[in-house]
Amino acid sequence: MICLTALRTLAVEEAPFTFEASYTGDVVANTLGGIKKGTSYLGKGNIGILFETEKANFWKGGSFKIGIENTHGDSPRANLIGDYMVASNIEAGNHTYLSELWYTQKIEKITLQAGLMNLNATFAATDNASLLVNSAFGISPTISGNMHVPIFPMNGLGFVFSLDINDQLCLSAGVYDGQLTDWDKNPYNIRWHVDENEFLGILETHLSYKLFPRLSSDIKLGGYYRQNIATEMETFEKNYGIYLSYEQEILHTEKGPNLDLFTQLGIAPAYLNHNNIYLGFGCHTIRFWSTRPNDEASFGVAMAHFGNKQKTETNLEVTYRFQFLHNIYLQPDLQYIINPEGTEMKLENTLVAIVRFGLEF
Repeated sequence: MICLTALRTLAVEEAPFTFEASYTGDVVANTLGGIKKGTSYLGKGNIGILFETEKANFWKGGSFKIGIENTHGDSPRANLIGDYMVASNIEAGNHTYLSELWYTQKIEKITLQAGLMNLNATFAATDNASLLVNSAFGISPTISGNMHVPIFPMNGLGFVFSLDINDQLCLSAGVYDGQLTDWDKNPYNIRWHVDENEFLGILETHLSYKLFPRLSSDIKLGGYYRQNIATEMETFEKNYGIYLSYEQEILHTEKGPNLDLFTQLGIAPAYLNHNNIYLGFGCHTIRFWSTRPNDEASFGVAMAHFGNKQKTETNLEVTYRFQFLHNIYLQPDLQYIINPEGTEMKLENTLVAIVRFGLEF
């Protein structure tokens, strides 16, 4: 019986197909200020299949993925909160669509990827900010708030080249569709177009090192340029900017608590962008309680400055994830938003309470 169980486990591990499924739900309550008090629900589910060529005895380093997502529920940003940076990072409306369709090939230190994909999966991501629920901690709003970008919920066609120069330094470059089609014309994200005059180019340098013994440091510096020519004779649009993230381990133990700090910065020209400066910082910890080694907690501050208004929206967020059975979690989240700038109205400071739950398989 033991041998049979081991063989089944090996067969699953060596199978060329990997199936993924997850569901995330948010109960969002605006308890103070904003547009009005109230509660809403929103959710996101996805399924995906990953095929690895080496496990199928074809060739080394190849992988293909297809994914489908569904988003549903209310819009607390538009109906209750009125913030610019979006309190819940799964808010997207009611859609069912193709989210991923890409092929990746690894050749020694080079990785090539092409297809329908999320720019934020490769670029402008801060690992130690990923637990936080506000969208700004996922990708700088100087990028996502000022122009069309192929990120959740509508990913786009692109090509990415990555080079591992050594164990510490990686260089990545990507070119993406610069003019995404809106939901009315492309409800399932299966209608794409490629135009050499409409593109988004991005370049990122990723450096990992140890500033102190046993305490790792991580720096990402990137820049982007977007071009859109409506016709050959008129209407030239462009945008560009830079971003920076820095992550630093403060406490590292094998079985006890770990603590990391992070800082994020986004800068874009004020004459082209509504939100021209973004600053975020905070901390992330895991194994804070010895009796619950898989729980995580984060605190973050996000500030979006609007140069044309000389105003700043500030978000203070604290969150804690209770992990159950490796694939179920419950995550209370509290956000205090100062000067919400998502509408033309003058809104009072907002206190938002979110209860997130998730299932991952």
